[in-house]
Amino acid sequence: MKKKRKLNKKKFIKRIIQLIIIVVLIIILVKFLTPKENTVEQNKLIVNNVDVTQSLASAIYFDGDNDIYLSVDDIKNIFDENLYCEESTNKIITTCRTKVGALDLSSNILEINTASIVLSKGILEYDSMKYIPLSELSSLYNIEISAKENMAIVNSLYNELITAKVTKNISLKEDTSSFSNTIEKIQKDDTIIFIENAEKKGWIKVLTYNGNFGYIKENNITEKTQVRANMDNTELTTKTADLENAIEINKKDVTAEKLSDFNKRKSLINNLVDKIISKEKFTINMNLKDVNIENEKLERFIIELLPRIREIGGVLVVTNNNILEQSFLTNNNIQIN
Repeated sequence: MKKKRKLNKKKFIKRIIQLIIIVVLIIILVKFLTPKENTVEQNKLIVNNVDVTQSLASAIYFDGDNDIYLSVDDIKNIFDENLYCEESTNKIITTCRTKVGALDLSSNILEINTASIVLSKGILEYDSMKYIPLSELSSLYNIEISAKENMAIVNSLYNELITAKVTKNISLKEDTSSFSNTIEKIQKDDTIIFIENAEKKGWIKVLTYNGNFGYIKENNITEKTQVRANMDNTELTTKTADLENAIEINKKDVTAEKLSDFNKRKSLINNLVDKIISKEKFTINMNLKDVNIENEKLERFIIELLPRIREIGGVLVVTNNNILEQSFLTNNNIQIN
């Protein structure tokens, strides 16, 4: 009898241990397979497949239409380091490849090259900072915006984009392991953005349209499509400089008075563009011999001139330079003679 009781006791203890192990395993599985709470941060911004939320200088805002408002400083940091607030004209001037934009703060009119657009949404001002609805700048910066639930994904139309569809219900993983934390549940036929192949074979890094980065197995996707290819800066110059048939601007044009504000610079630029088109010449030779002007004013003029020249496939060449720094010329692909 005693021996039987001992056997029963051992069986009981063994079952208890087995039960504990099973419970622990269930807890571990639930932890790894259940998405983390609050995986989509409030007011989250992803630009060109990079989460820039933590690097923002100011808070971001969403209106009732899920349109995102960014401060002028953040727009400058993300989209145009040369963005310029000109007090004399009360305009914010910004550029992008082949476009020059001037936002008139007093009238909410946005000029893009030679066209003008009346903004449907106004500029907000909070704590002495100006906030602009990003959708109003989409045609200027050539970007597409996907936004929902206080989260926005912004992609430049100049950058590569590869998408794919998910073949079944799967989990977006924090790492390249089926046992790593689940970030989000992805449903069959959902579209994801392909980021890159992971170091571990068979896994890829993706971005969901809920704004989450993570890893999935490559065999769980189909219809992988390159929506657009990458357009690098080398494509901005399409013609070879022809100095013999160039349109020249010199000390008569490049004066402190003519470059003193955006409206005057724009007038000079429009005249140059008209000359290029009418005379079918694609090189502008900026002859800086005997030019006496501040470096900043000359750089500002060139920053606003370059997109207009690129728009028609033109080239800017600088000769007799004694003002502009080499780094500025190099960074802007300006040819030197």
